[in-house]
Amino acid sequence: MEHVTQSMRREYWKSIITECCSSGMKKKDWMELNHISHKSFYYWQKKLRIEAGTDLILANNNEQGIPAPFVQVALPDESHEDKNAIIHGKQVDIEIAENISDEFLMRIIRAASNA
Repeated sequence: MEHVTQSMRREYWKSIITECCSSGMKKKDWMELNHISHKSFYYWQKKLRIEAGTDLILANNNEQGIPAPFVQVALPDESHEDKNAIIHGKQVDIEIAENISDEFLMRIIRAASNA
C-alpha cells in the first residue's frame, strides 16, 4: 500500500512541477498564487530530478550492456566520522576529506575506476 501512496504522491508532484514550470511565471510567484509550500516543492523537484537522472543512466547503461555505475565503498574498521566521499554522475567527480587514510583513498580510486 505504501508503494501505491508514494507513486500517487510522485505523480501529483510531477504534475505540480510541470504546471509551475510551464506557467511562464517565476516559481516563487506561482507557488504563492497556488498555495504550494516552497519547501515541499523544492524537495519533490530535487527527488524527481535525481530519480529521472538515475533512471536515465541505468537505461543508457542497460542498452549498452554496461553494469550499473554504483559501487559500494566500505570504510576501514575504525570509526572515521570526518571521512566522506561523494561520486557524481557520468563524469566522475570525487570529493574527499583532506585527512583520509591511504587505504580509504585506494578504495575510492578502485570504486571510481569500476564506475
